Amino acid sequence: MLIEHSNKMLAQERSLRAEILELRSMHASFEDRITQANDELSAATAKIHALQNMNQQLEVSKKAAVDAQQRLRGDLKNMQQSVQASYRLETSQGIGAGGG
Repeated sequence: MLIEHSNKMLAQERSLRAEILELRSMHASFEDRITQANDELSAATAKIHALQNMNQQLEVSKKAAVDAQQRLRGDLKNMQQSVQASYRLETSQGIGAGGG
C-alpha cells in the first residue's frame, strides 16, 4: 500500500512538473506576444507622430499657397486694370489724334 501511494505521489509529481513546464512555456509565449505588441504599438505611435508632423507641414504649405494665390490674384487684377487703363488711354489718344 505504501508503494502504491508512493507511485501515485510520483505520478502526481510528474504530472505537476509537466504542467509547470507547460505553464512556463505559455508564460514565455505570452511575454513574447506582449513584447511584440509593445513593439507594434511603438511603431504605430511613431508613425502617428510622423503623420501628424507631415500634416502640420502640409497645413503650413497650404496656407502659404493660398496666401500666394491671393497675392497673385491681386497682382493679376492690378495688371488687368493697368492694361485696361492703358488701352483706354491709347484709344482716347488715338481717337483724339484721329479726330483732330
